[in-house]
Amino acid sequence: MVKVNYNSLLVFNINKDKSFYTTFNNGVNIVYGRNTSGKSTLIQIINYSMGINDAKDNLSDILKEDVVIRLTLTLSVNATCKEVVFVRKNDSLIVKVEGEPIKRFDGVSGNTSYEYRKYKEFFANLLGFDLHLESKGDVSLAPLEAAFLPFYISQSVGWVYLRESIGNYRFYKNFKEDYLDYCFGISNQSDRAKRYQLEEKRKEYKSEIKFIEEYHKKHPELEISKRISQRFENGAYEFIDDFNNINTSLIELERQHIELVNKKSSLLMRNSVLRKVHSAQNKQRPKLDSCPVCEQSLPSTVEALYKYNQELNDTVHQRSVVDEKLKSVQSTINSVEKKLSEGRRELVGKYKVLQKLKMLNITFDTWMEYESIRRLSEELDLKLNKVQRKLDLVLGELKGIDQSDIERERNIVSRLFLQKFKSNAKALQATIPMSPRYRDVYEINSFPAQGVELHKLIMAYHFSFWELLKDNEKMHRLPFVLDAVFKEDIDEVSRETIFNFLSTKNSRDEQIIFAVADVKDNQPAPTSRTHFIEEVNEIYFSSSANLICIGNAEKQRAFLSEAPTELELDLIEDTLEISEAY
Repeated sequence: MVKVNYNSLLVFNINKDKSFYTTFNNGVNIVYGRNTSGKSTLIQIINYSMGINDAKDNLSDILKEDVVIRLTLTLSVNATCKEVVFVRKNDSLIVKVEGEPIKRFDGVSGNTSYEYRKYKEFFANLLGFDLHLESKGDVSLAPLEAAFLPFYISQSVGWVYLRESIGNYRFYKNFKEDYLDYCFGISNQSDRAKRYQLEEKRKEYKSEIKFIEEYHKKHPELEISKRISQRFENGAYEFIDDFNNINTSLIELERQHIELVNKKSSLLMRNSVLRKVHSAQNKQRPKLDSCPVCEQSLPSTVEALYKYNQELNDTVHQRSVVDEKLKSVQSTINSVEKKLSEGRRELVGKYKVLQKLKMLNITFDTWMEYESIRRLSEELDLKLNKVQRKLDLVLGELKGIDQSDIERERNIVSRLFLQKFKSNAKALQATIPMSPRYRDVYEINSFPAQGVELHKLIMAYHFSFWELLKDNEKMHRLPFVLDAVFKEDIDEVSRETIFNFLSTKNSRDEQIIFAVADVKDNQPAPTSRTHFIEEVNEIYFSSSANLICIGNAEKQRAFLSEAPTELELDLIEDTLEISEAY
């Protein structure tokens, strides 16, 4: 099992005059503050730091501050633990895994970009995430948001819809069944993929034209026959020349790729130097600062001020120019890599044909046979019959797949889920409807309830789901994050019930993070708010919960409002060094 625990989060603007820093503990972590203080921002920015763009629009007020985000976590794989640092700056994401080279991904702001697809593969391997979904006739790796879905309840929709807290899955066929099977360790992925491939094959052979087109791609002897028909040897030599031309183009592209990568490395090094120059300039202001060598005040003449500002502006301008060049070079690198990939595929195809030509040991008599339309038709018919027989065999295998095994596993999981669901609902003093559509985990889509009752049922559902995942050793495990565990109109009795329930889930083996909104508006702030949370911690969690305060429990929109401390400044410098890795 791959397990993740968050250690710390640092967010700061590039000017280094605003920052937010907090640590996380095992067990319960309570994020508190006034309404709209930034509690949801903290939770969403954790996901954003790991390449999740789902809530990027909600973070626009923070991101426009030109922020750098650093998330430090512990990744446990069986008995081995590694520290992993994620640093996100605009479109760039840098990942530092303990004991491994730093990985850099530039251009991850969109989920469809070439660079994001590389990161998606890297992150999925890091977590051991292997859920595949079907969309538009293709089976592919699920969005990364799906890896967070079992462990995240959003404030906006998570307390109403069960599987919409993060990501959009409406365009995936049979998403609910595939997602639940994956989470519970029911292995129907390979069977579903086999069925899908077979259906595609069946469609392929419906028309003779489509069959011939596919046959041309799969069987190079047809291409050989065309070339022999044109001019036996001359055609072969032309084919080899074509092969060599493609290979020459690939060599040139590889040379360009090396030059571009070297250019990118040079730009990153220059950017690092410029940052250090900029940092030094900020500490050597005329009249305000002292010489670092003799400690005398720097001259404040008009000439000195003019020269200082001119050099400072020049440094800022050069950094901007280097950033633009980096984006341009990365775009060109992606384009060249795409051309290299296409060229290599074409070269492999050409080589297969060339290899076939050598293997056939062609003679004049063989050439005459290839010239015969009748023989060619016989070959086509023979191939068609062979493929059809293979298709029939696979269809027979599909009919023989015992779906009852999967249904049996699903029924077992559903019974286990219902046991946990009943227990959690009882603890929350909520009533589960009697209909199977609200009790069978494979049937549940929503609940016929409103207000606090709906809130409790969904909380019981998610905790039951989360607890059941522990039985699947192949399933990764992220911290369980609940944004806004209380509704605005919740009464005091229900509040106490929910706190009592959450206290029973407090374990040092698990990391739970939940946000609590302001609840003492009628009392002086911020003392009463802080005191209230401390009382909650003492009464329900034996003072073991880690308290994370946003805006001193007083300010609104306060997530990024404090100046960094000395400790944070040191961490900021280390983060910037990581961000410049290449």
